Amino acid sequence: MAKYEIEFSCGHTDTIQLYGKTSERESYLEWAKDNKLCPECWAAAKQKAREEASEQAAQENTEFGLPALTGTEKQVAWAETIRKEKAQHIFSVLKNHEKHLTKAREDQEYADRMLKAFAEDGFGSIEDAFVAARAAAEAILGEASAHWWIEHRDADIGRLILDKAKEFKKSSIDNTPQAQDAKAEATVRPEHAITETVAEVQVLEKSIEIVFPEKREDFRELVRFKLGYSWDKIKSRWTKAIGIKSGSVNDRAAELGHSLLAAGFPVRIFDESIRAAAIAGQYEPECHRWIMKRTSNQFTGWFSISWPREEDFYQAAKKLPGSRYDKPDVVVPPEQFEQVLDFAGMYGFKLSPGAEESAETARKAKDAALTAKAEEKREPEAMPRPGRKPRKLAAPANVEVADEYKEEVGQ
Repeated sequence: MAKYEIEFSCGHTDTIQLYGKTSERESYLEWAKDNKLCPECWAAAKQKAREEASEQAAQENTEFGLPALTGTEKQVAWAETIRKEKAQHIFSVLKNHEKHLTKAREDQEYADRMLKAFAEDGFGSIEDAFVAARAAAEAILGEASAHWWIEHRDADIGRLILDKAKEFKKSSIDNTPQAQDAKAEATVRPEHAITETVAEVQVLEKSIEIVFPEKREDFRELVRFKLGYSWDKIKSRWTKAIGIKSGSVNDRAAELGHSLLAAGFPVRIFDESIRAAAIAGQYEPECHRWIMKRTSNQFTGWFSISWPREEDFYQAAKKLPGSRYDKPDVVVPPEQFEQVLDFAGMYGFKLSPGAEESAETARKAKDAALTAKAEEKREPEAMPRPGRKPRKLAAPANVEVADEYKEEVGQ
């Protein structure tokens, strides 16, 4: 190990520390004279290469007919190279679309498979799908925001085009006069609205979705923390799965609509009965206190008592006979169904169908069991031990004997 004065190919010198054999160090110093830049010149060269690549990308993007990007100087420089790569990919995807379309026109079986796939995405024909895809690609290429390209630098182009095409398809359907009339009929505005953006409540078989394009913290606080909805990045909407503990999907939709109206948000609900219930506030509130039936581990078949994090029923639940704490709930053996039912009635807990079945099974087992009256067995009297006088018997002081049992004296 030694320090050497090194001369770089850029003409600058510096003192560096080298390791290895002497011959290898000297070879490195000779090589550096013709091939290695000093750190400052290397950084400057790298920056210049980036700038040249960005300028070339911008020139090619302009030749493609793409709009000038907007943003900070550094964002635009980076986004130009990203857009160039994505644009080439988009052109390649569109070229493949043409090949697929040509093959579909010649091969009916292939066309049927493609049509089935497109139908799942809401397209009625292959031509409609490709028309929408081309329009989507043009819209993406027309994006002029530098930060948009930066934010989507890792996005799959095929997925971007498909999602945008589906948006176009939906937009064309949503903007018909019939669609506008139906939307107006299903929309309810609160007396004191805090926004003009309408929250559309979509009621599905086992879930509820909310389409609300405006970003508002008060809306997020309401639907996420108070009503339990989560954001679906794929669908770009708020969703909530409706299970056994949620109650009926209609009640949850009516509760959602009523809560949004009370908070000042316009809502759109196409189901007339749910819309009326939301306006009137007529629904069974969602219960968050539940007694379920355990279906796994050593407590299978036991009652499982749970409650919201902000509430505390631990001490009350632990007083139930035979109870145990099995994270995160308190469990109680099914034989204690009467105490569990009393607990549920006292504190407003609901029983799941499985828990109700367990309670009924335990009740029938209790009713079918034999009932016996068993008196307490008296302890036997202790017998005298050897060497001890027998205990004195309790006998009357005067005993009369009948004449027929008397013996005459002298006989």
